[in-house]
Amino acid sequence: MPHLFLTGPSGAGKSTILKEELARCRVKVSGFFTQRQISPAGETLGFLLLPWASSCSGAAVINIPSEDRAGHSRPLFPGAADSLFIWKTSQGRIFRPEVFASLGIQLLSAPAPFLCLDELGGGELLVPAFRQRLYDLLETHPCCLGVLKTPASLSSMRTRVTLASGAEEELAQLYAYLESRRDCHILPVTADSREQARMSVRSFLQKAACP
Repeated sequence: MPHLFLTGPSGAGKSTILKEELARCRVKVSGFFTQRQISPAGETLGFLLLPWASSCSGAAVINIPSEDRAGHSRPLFPGAADSLFIWKTSQGRIFRPEVFASLGIQLLSAPAPFLCLDELGGGELLVPAFRQRLYDLLETHPCCLGVLKTPASLSSMRTRVTLASGAEEELAQLYAYLESRRDCHILPVTADSREQARMSVRSFLQKAACP
């Protein structure tokens, strides 16, 4: 069974298409998605890594105690220590690779006919154990779907989040690997092509799993 990945600019609707079409198809899905954590004022404070099974929710609004408003230097809500992989501190937004080395690998290991990865292309590709597990699954899993960052999105992320060097090279290698596979399709999505992309995802899933 082939793999399918969506790519394109932020806000094009890539994750929404996957969530809605997978829900419509009613197939069992494992994997992960990333959830934005925002303040009541709309400020992005960080991102959580969560099981795909809980992907129906959008961004989460979290309240920050007044004594922590200046620095946001520690996780402030249940489960954050294990799943918060980007967090705003007084030194800027930091990436926490240990989340992908532990929870990330666990979420890749849950059995299901479909594995959804939303999204790939950031600091997680710099985590050796996670990266190896990802490539192993791309070789062996029946069907992987997901969202890939564009190089432009990664460059933009770097202006806001501190990452170790090498992310661009790893992203380029991932694209090259997927493009080299005859059973993998990378589908560009823009605001103008959103509905066309949706129909392509629907057709892919109908052939793969839907009656």
